[in-house]
Order: sequence, then structure tokens, then C-alpha cells
Amino acid sequence: MAYSLSKYGYRWSSGLWRKVLRRFALILLIGWGLRAFPFTNFEWAKFRWMGVLPRIAWVYLLASLLVLSVKRKTALLVSTGVLVAYWLLLLYGNGGSASPFALETNFARKVDLLILGADHLWKGLGIPFDPEGILSTFSAMVTTVYGYFYGRWMREQPINIPYVRFSLMLGVAGIGLAYLWNPYFPINKSLWTGSYVLLSTGLGIILLAGLTYWMDVRDKFRGLYFFEVFGRNALIAFVLSIFLVKVMLYVWRMPEVEGGQTNAYHWLFVRVFQPILGDYPGSLAFALVYMLLIWIVMWRMDKRAIYIKL
Repeated sequence: MAYSLSKYGYRWSSGLWRKVLRRFALILLIGWGLRAFPFTNFEWAKFRWMGVLPRIAWVYLLASLLVLSVKRKTALLVSTGVLVAYWLLLLYGNGGSASPFALETNFARKVDLLILGADHLWKGLGIPFDPEGILSTFSAMVTTVYGYFYGRWMREQPINIPYVRFSLMLGVAGIGLAYLWNPYFPINKSLWTGSYVLLSTGLGIILLAGLTYWMDVRDKFRGLYFFEVFGRNALIAFVLSIFLVKVMLYVWRMPEVEGGQTNAYHWLFVRVFQPILGDYPGSLAFALVYMLLIWIVMWRMDKRAIYIKL
């Protein structure tokens, strides 16, 4: 956002409105399409509206509305206020529960159950609870706002050792604040708590500062092309990774030795990776091979200069 919105001078215009709304709608629809695929036995009554791509879409829209509508200091104050308000809602919103951050009793889950309904929530932890739920989307927006303004600041600075040093201190400060807040607002990705926002932001700044030092200050790019391939078509890589998994789970069938059929995802693990490497090493190897398969597709797209952007 710090780079793409610069074309519009970081000010609303008819063109920017269209860009933001178009990107929001496309990411949301792609997310819903992936959720519905392969469209067999599809039930609207049990459709999960939230998820990774829908969250990215909503966060992009909310963050854009905030940073383009008010001044920088105001946006940062509002963002920090959102984290504090979210903390208080979790603490006291569920009648002052003795376990305000627990899976069963957190207020964010209560809001999702009330607005979305149990049938529309993720059930991967055994009960209806969505880690990309409504309230936590607002705290996830803060992560984007912090990253956006760090990106704006980065574009305004000379890339040198003082820049890297200050970035490292900023990242360490974020991590330190996260752990100071942790006893009162636990670091929790599923709830996207304020302490998690500070921790992930701090780690992201440190990583970016390290890459900036290596690539821009020292002018070294060796060994980084592997990651650039993913970055140049990041959305397509993500969509393809989900699409192929769902093909293996719901479309591609493989024969069982004792008769019948099973999905290709299960078959590949129990017939190829698990017998050779065992449970956990086999699972890791399966994941790495799958990741490399996606990388090869992205690499071929990069070699042909095919870049798909929204």
C-alpha cells in the first residue's frame, strides 16, 4: 500500500476509489470461490464467509479508508485505540468471564456466533470458532496500518546504516512492548491480540531491516531469487496452493490396496512419504515437496515475465 497508493499522492480520488473497491471485491470473491470449490454438495447454509483471503480483503479496505481519510498521527492513534478497545471488549464483553481469552469463552467468538452463526464458522478446533472472525479483523487492520506507515517512512529515508539501526531498535521496541503486554493480553494469533500485533510487527520490521541492509546497503542479492519468485506472484502462489490441495482432497481419487478409493492427498502421504520417512519427517517432506511444486510454477511464470496483479 505504501508503494501502490503513492501513485495517487496518498489522497482520495475517483481513480483511487475504484482501485481500492475493485481490489477489495476481487480478493473477496477469489476467497469465496476457493472456499466453494469444487462446488459439489455446496450448501449456502454452511458456507464459511470468513477466511484468509476474505480477511485480507476486509483489512485492505478498512486500512485504506483509515490511512487515506485522516492524518498520519490520527490514524496511528485510532489504530492503537482499536487495540485497546479490542482488549477491553475481550476482558469484559462476555460478562467478565474468568477465562476471557479461552477458546470457548472469548467475546470475539460470541460476536461471530451472534452475527454469522455457528454453521458459518470454522470448526478446526472442535467447536465453532473463526480465527479470521469479525472483531479480530479490526486488530488485523492495525497490523496493516503499522506496516503501511513504516513503509511510508522507509520510502522517505536514505537507505543507510542509521536507517537500519533505527529500524532494528523500532522492531525490538515492538517485541518488548508485546511481551510487556503479554501477561495482560496474551500473544495469540487466533484472536489476533494487540500483543500479537506488536510482536509480529516488530519481527517484520527486523526482518525487513535485515534484508534492506543485505540487499541495499551491502548490495548483495545472491541466494534471494528463490524468495523473489514467490513475491512476484504472491497471490497466485497462494491461490494455487489452496486450489491444488482441494483438487487432491475432493477431486483426485486413488485406489486403496484393500479396495475402495481415497483422496490423493491422503494417499500420497501414507503411500509415499510416511513409509519412507515416518510420521513427522514424512509430513515435513510432503510439505516441502508441495511448496517446491508451487515454486516451479511461479518460476516458470517469472521466466516468461507473467505477473498477475489486482
